[in-house]
Amino acid sequence: MIGVKIIIEGDAVQQVGYRLFLAHQALLSGIEHFYAANIDKDKVHVLLNGDEQKVDRFCDIVKKEKPEGVSTRNISKEPYEDDVSIPSITTYLSLLSVDQLIKGREGLEGLGNKTDGLGNKIDGLGNKIDGLGNKIDNVGESIEQLPDRIMDSFVKRLGGRSKQ
Repeated sequence: MIGVKIIIEGDAVQQVGYRLFLAHQALLSGIEHFYAANIDKDKVHVLLNGDEQKVDRFCDIVKKEKPEGVSTRNISKEPYEDDVSIPSITTYLSLLSVDQLIKGREGLEGLGNKTDGLGNKIDGLGNKIDGLGNKIDNVGESIEQLPDRIMDSFVKRLGGRSKQ
C-alpha cells in the first residue's frame, strides 16, 4: 500500500464536476482510500492510498483524461506520508454527496429569486401584448369604417349626400 498526494492546478478545476470525475476514476481503478478537496481558487488536492498498481493506474488516468469543461495547467504527484489517515472512498463519496446536495439546494434558492423576476417580466410582456391587442382592435374598427368613409368622401366630392 502506498499513499500519494496529487495537486491539480488549472483555470477550470473547480465548479465543473472534477472531484466527482476523480472519485469515479478512483472507484474504477480499485482505490480503497480517497479524498479530494478544492483548494484556493485554482487547485484540487487529491489524497489516495492503495495498491501501487491501482494508484499508478489512477495517476495515469488523471494525467490523460479530464471531463468536459476542465482546464488543467499542472498536475504534480508526491508521496503522502502524513499521520492523518485518508478516509475510505465510500466515506468520501458520502461527504461529496452531501456537499453536492448543499450546493444544489443553494442553487435552487437562487433560482427561485430569478423566477420571481422572470414572473414580473412575463407580466410586463402580457401588458404589452394586451396593449398591442387593443391597437389591433382599433385598426380593425378603422378598417371596418373605411368603406363608409370612402363612400362619404366620394359622395361629398360629387356634391351628393351620404346614406348615413
